[in-house]
Amino acid sequence: MKKAFLLMALLCVSTLFFAQTTTQTAMLKHGDNISVYYGLDAFVEANAVAQNGDIITLSSGTFNPTTITKAITLRGAGCVSDAELMSFPTTITGRVYATIPELENALTIEGVYFETEFAVPEHGSLLSPTFIRCNFGGVSGGYESIMNHALFINCRIKSFFSLHIENTTFNNCVIWESYRQPGYGSGGDVLPVINVYNSFMVMVGTHDNLFAYNSIISSGGTHVNNNSQQDAHSMAYNCIGILNEESIFGCPNFNCWDYNNYADVFESFTGEDYDWTTEPLILKGSIAAHCLGDDGTQVGIYGGTIPYNARPTYMTPYRSTVDHQSTPDGKLKVNIEVINEGK
Repeated sequence: MKKAFLLMALLCVSTLFFAQTTTQTAMLKHGDNISVYYGLDAFVEANAVAQNGDIITLSSGTFNPTTITKAITLRGAGCVSDAELMSFPTTITGRVYATIPELENALTIEGVYFETEFAVPEHGSLLSPTFIRCNFGGVSGGYESIMNHALFINCRIKSFFSLHIENTTFNNCVIWESYRQPGYGSGGDVLPVINVYNSFMVMVGTHDNLFAYNSIISSGGTHVNNNSQQDAHSMAYNCIGILNEESIFGCPNFNCWDYNNYADVFESFTGEDYDWTTEPLILKGSIAAHCLGDDGTQVGIYGGTIPYNARPTYMTPYRSTVDHQSTPDGKLKVNIEVINEGK
């Protein structure tokens, strides 16, 4: 049963802001100072004045995109809708760019649905970003840009284009279309590595230096290529291969399993009419019991140490009520219920 945690707060009447409940809000925290912005451009305005280390918290609703140039922490209300809990996603429309070249600062984003694409602009660089429980219409980098050491945890990505996206790690993610362009990255001399743990990935085109662990990999007729560049190689460990032309996906593999179609592996998923934002991708009972990773848990997004969960790790507002009468000292009692990881 889903539950909500109850928080109690006393707010002065003069500062009460719950009248803004129908408006998107962005709360910017800079040290001990908090500023609140409203409307479609709330994120744009908060981001414009943010500094390295600041936290921007977005409400549910739709926001206009902008370019992120500071190592902020961006938090949303999540990427799922729940009518029972009256919980709705934080969605950013349009392409969001990010470029933060400093090694000592890193971007962290959680609980945001990027409807179109998240990208590094031409000649820009983004080092060591972390994305947690986000949805992406696409993730990409241009010919003259670089994204290095990116970490994706519990994310869903419709299209991942790895041109100049180096040394990426996916943990318990869904990557519906992974495009790979061999020969790019690190000046073309060393192919970037992609590590995939407890994830579901559909490959499009040739892939090199892909290391898959406890994952489900589908090529749909393509395969990993170990010969397109000297010293390029890929490996799979404890993985399920689906729709692959040759064993698992054409690379050295250890303790792996091959299946001919999605229906053999998943409870309901057949690959048709796929909704990449919500498809649960639950394994059949026999598959979950038989296909185990090196840690003894099932392969795929619900195994490993961080099983897939769509809701943010922090508490997000659920609903609030305000007393009709103020206290003798001129304050109103406000009840705020929040959701934490689906409870």
